[in-house]
Amino acid sequence: MMNDEQISKKQWRAYLLGELEEVVVESLEERCFTEPDWHEALLAERDDLLDAWARQELTPAEAEKLEVRMADLPALQERAAFARSLHQHLSQSLSPALFTAGKTPT
Repeated sequence: MMNDEQISKKQWRAYLLGELEEVVVESLEERCFTEPDWHEALLAERDDLLDAWARQELTPAEAEKLEVRMADLPALQERAAFARSLHQHLSQSLSPALFTAGKTPT
């Protein structure tokens, strides 16, 4: 449990955007490997950040920092592509022509 040194969402975001000093990064990463709650918190913030990026809700500076990080981390690129694809899919409205009496599209 993250009780002795709780990390805020702001700190996780700074980590994900590459804004922290290397010594802090190393410490956080070590804790993520040894403490499941820390790892889960990091993944949750990663997903929130990527969702905000896909919805174009980040500041231009945040988006640029995240895109630089994505260029270096293929796994982050994949998650970002999924987030953007999901957002695009969910934001498109379904055409009424897709529906017929009593049927839904498959």
